[in-house]
Amino acid sequence: MHRKLFKGLFFYFISALFIPFPILMLPVAKQVAFLGLDNQVRPDPAVRRVRPVVQHFIFVAYINSIPMELEEAAIMAAASTWTVFRKIIFPLLGTR
Repeated sequence: MHRKLFKGLFFYFISALFIPFPILMLPVAKQVAFLGLDNQVRPDPAVRRVRPVVQHFIFVAYINSIPMELEEAAIMAAASTWTVFRKIIFPLLGTR
């Protein structure tokens, strides 16, 4: 956080978390459909770049929706950060 570029990028990405997901992705979906890049048979290289970004936003929104009490309880039980992720957060990502 000592460099201005890092601090600027950090706040830029954090600010994206406050914007609802449909508001972010509706223009992207319309643009992709307008350009004809939504072909499921043979995706265009641009679509290959858009999908990971969309998946990233979905995962971040889901991880933020997990109650903090679960993590706090694991930390109180002397679990490390990686143990909390491996045994609590990661299994929840696989549930539907």
